[in-house]
Amino acid sequence: EKIGDWQSLPKPYLLAGIFGLILYLTLSVTLPRIGVANSVALLIAAQLGTALLIDQFGWFDVPIHTIDIPRLVGVGLMIVAAFLISR
Repeated sequence: EKIGDWQSLPKPYLLAGIFGLILYLTLSVTLPRIGVANSVALLIAAQLGTALLIDQFGWFDVPIHTIDIPRLVGVGLMIVAAFLISR
């Protein structure tokens, strides 16, 4: 495909590309400073939190799954794990 046809791509694809670039640039700066384990733990915790929001509001045409206690506990435990890894 031609690079000039980027305007015809679905908007979520463009958004994913922008977030991918931001993630790459952020990790290239933070990885040497805080380490691989800390970076991965924080990245997974952020992805889980984002997934909860996407499920809660049905963004990107996904079925809605409400936030409940077990899901919040799971994300909370991942945040605690990220904190413990960073110590």
